[in-house]
Amino acid sequence: MSDNIQIARLYQMYSPAVFGCAYSILRNRAAAEDITQAIFLKLLHYDDTANPIKNHKTWLIVATRNLAYNYIRDNKRELSPEGHGDIVADGFEEQAIYSIEIQKALDVLNDIEQQLFMLHYLDRYKYRELSEIFSIPVGTVKTHCHTPR
Repeated sequence: MSDNIQIARLYQMYSPAVFGCAYSILRNRAAAEDITQAIFLKLLHYDDTANPIKNHKTWLIVATRNLAYNYIRDNKRELSPEGHGDIVADGFEEQAIYSIEIQKALDVLNDIEQQLFMLHYLDRYKYRELSEIFSIPVGTVKTHCHTPR
């Protein structure tokens, strides 16, 4: 994909969702920003003549998820062990305590449940959109989103 104007438009529309997805997996602001940049660079250099992208949002989220998991695998030592070190560094103690409590509750969930919960409730993805992104039935998405509550 080489149309810079279209890339800029897609970046404006979807960079918050891409960052949110990366951050929900990595729990590290700097790493999530790196992943966001890498995904849009990947989109910029993507050759869609052989395999055109049908839904850019789905492609971006799936690519983000995959790249974030690769990042975790390759950089385990660089990530904050508790996943909330960048929040504490900002000095917002009350927010940090609240974030730690939320993180403990989320840690009980498996990776897919965490992602679905965060994308649905924080990023406001619809069940149908999550079903397409994760390639699972809508009913399963609903179950995963409602069970943690």
